[in-house]
Amino acid sequence: MDDNLKNLLISELTTATAYLERIFHVIIHLSGLKSNLDVRKQITRFHYELGDFLEENLFRHEYTNENTTMPEIKNVHCEFLSANQIMDSMILLDLNQEKVSRLIVDYINLVYKTARLLHLSCREKTQLQIEYPRTGLTTIIQEEDAKNTVACFQLKHENILGFKGTDNAIISSLEWQRNKKYDELVAQGHDAIFQKNNTLALSKFEKALNYKETAEVLTLAGWASHLNGNNEKAKSYCLKAIRENPNYGPPYNDLGTYLLSEDLIEEGLKWFEMAKKCSSYQNREYPYINAGRAYVAKKDFPRALEEFSKALTLAPFNDELHETVRKLKESLRKSTTFQGSHHERNT
Repeated sequence: MDDNLKNLLISELTTATAYLERIFHVIIHLSGLKSNLDVRKQITRFHYELGDFLEENLFRHEYTNENTTMPEIKNVHCEFLSANQIMDSMILLDLNQEKVSRLIVDYINLVYKTARLLHLSCREKTQLQIEYPRTGLTTIIQEEDAKNTVACFQLKHENILGFKGTDNAIISSLEWQRNKKYDELVAQGHDAIFQKNNTLALSKFEKALNYKETAEVLTLAGWASHLNGNNEKAKSYCLKAIRENPNYGPPYNDLGTYLLSEDLIEEGLKWFEMAKKCSSYQNREYPYINAGRAYVAKKDFPRALEEFSKALTLAPFNDELHETVRKLKESLRKSTTFQGSHHERNT
């Protein structure tokens, strides 16, 4: 197989599997997700689809399993990691170029299909942000819309099979190795956050910056700095992220949050407003939620309710947000009733 095609396949494989790996980390470390029936069903389906795929393409006999119980999520995660190693090895072996390319593309699309379903469940049930993959030849076949969906990614066979190694299509070995190391460090940083090892997380994110300085990892380094108690460093990383990509929303929101933690409410609100206007923002409800918190701190409860209600239209499955809106409405209703009765007694 052509070396440039090998590098291209490994790059696309790494991008797809790193995306699903980030989602597995979220599910494994959050008990609410790990025990959720919908998530368990999706993981179980992936377990069987992965088994079918390997049996059909590599072992050439029908995959059957009479066990109908749901497998442990950690076991399916291990199966996924093992399958990744198999696919990686298939690329490096000097086998039929077209057959291997089709095999890898089919596997990548299975990974993307599973990632989308699990990502949607994570978004519906948590406020955690999971970064999308940085696509190369992979295309987005369904754009994200305002109804809390998740973008759908697909790699087409013709994009790979039509690869001719032209100057503008060649992905060098150094580049994909750099991308792979970057993804590994970012995933390790997220894992350290879940383990509450914020110092290690900051170290991982800062090492990732040595491979690629993106707005994503600059924002993550700021987050870890904040968790380590260094707000000035956190704000500095956010400003760098904004300079790197002015359309990327999270650093605006995070900077506003750090200012809010310092009781700089009006300054924080300015950054939340800028975050709302960014074109690249996966979790658009965050700046509305944080603006709501700011108005609560100002005791401007009607405005807080307005912000939280807007957030709820963007994240309709957020139970905590539903409860916040309910309590605010109840508080405002009681306040209005009290003021009315107090006025009657004085007339």
